[in-house]
Amino acid sequence: MVEDHSHNSHSWFWKLLINSKVISFLCIILLVLLIIFVYTKIAFVFNPVWQIIGLLLLPMIISGIFFYMLNPLVNILTKKFKCQRLLVITIIFIILAILLCWAIFSIIPMISYEWNELLTNWPSYLDKIDRVIKSLSTKSEINSISKRLSIFKIKNHSGTDYVNQILLATTNSFNNILSKLAYIVISLITSPLILFYLLKDSGHFSDYVAHFLPTKTRPEFKKIMHQVNTQMSNYIRGKVLVALGAFVVYLIGYSLIGLNYALLVGAVAGLLTFVPYVGSVIALIPVLIISYFTSIGMVIKVLIVYFVEQFIEGRILTPTVIGNSMKIYPITILVIIVVGGKLWGLAGVILAVPVYAAIKVIVQEVFYWYQQKSGLYK
Repeated sequence: MVEDHSHNSHSWFWKLLINSKVISFLCIILLVLLIIFVYTKIAFVFNPVWQIIGLLLLPMIISGIFFYMLNPLVNILTKKFKCQRLLVITIIFIILAILLCWAIFSIIPMISYEWNELLTNWPSYLDKIDRVIKSLSTKSEINSISKRLSIFKIKNHSGTDYVNQILLATTNSFNNILSKLAYIVISLITSPLILFYLLKDSGHFSDYVAHFLPTKTRPEFKKIMHQVNTQMSNYIRGKVLVALGAFVVYLIGYSLIGLNYALLVGAVAGLLTFVPYVGSVIALIPVLIISYFTSIGMVIKVLIVYFVEQFIEGRILTPTVIGNSMKIYPITILVIIVVGGKLWGLAGVILAVPVYAAIKVIVQEVFYWYQQKSGLYK
């Protein structure tokens, strides 16, 4: 009698707690939260790891962008001409080197000239803004804005001196300047090397990592890696093409209306298209300032060019090149950008959306696996 009671109580405890899928799911959540809590207490142990990641971040971003741009081209040429992948990669690198030399000796000097000219004229723009603000009102709020603007006035109108002032204000010592320059140079040197090996060994990375996983999990892992790679490839390749298209539209539009620094502001606007929604607005602000002190008619022309570009980008470029493959709500994208910028600065703003898309794919696949295994959603 006693044995039956013990057996029944054991069965009751087993069914209600131990064998309960809901309790098991809550235990998993509890363990995850516990791991996060423990990590916050020992986060200093991982500081060297984060420092190494920070050092590798810039060359990995540069090589990753070029990888997603060039990998489809390498695959197409390899299949079409039935030649070795290494030969195709070498030819592409030679062509890129020629284009880089052309840009260094033709386009970059023009942008540099416009940049120095803008720096030279920028103090006069700020002086005019200051006078306009003072003429509008004498309220304390307006005066405080005026004082803040005066901080950005440049005492020396030379572009080179202005750059030197920025360097002196943002670095604590000469060693910091050298270290940052060395980091940029090393990143630019190592990025082509990383890109070369990424293109050469494309397709083998997931197989190599899957080799360390249990046999049953390898197909699911490869499936997830393929989906993540597809999402990242579509987004990055699409954004680069959209940025180039926006640059061309802005350059043509600003040149036609006779705006000063058309090449410079067009290049900046093209780069800022990497930041969804808010990037184009940020790029518009200095253009409006420049055009305002030319004439009111120029402001209207600038706005017309801006809205034409937004129409072309939103109705033609983005749907054609990127489409709706990301399937992310606009408000979600804005939140992701804000959080990414707060945590990791400019790199976070640029990488927040593709990283979120990759994490979303992983979470969806894990949740689908849990649906199949748990039986809670049948």
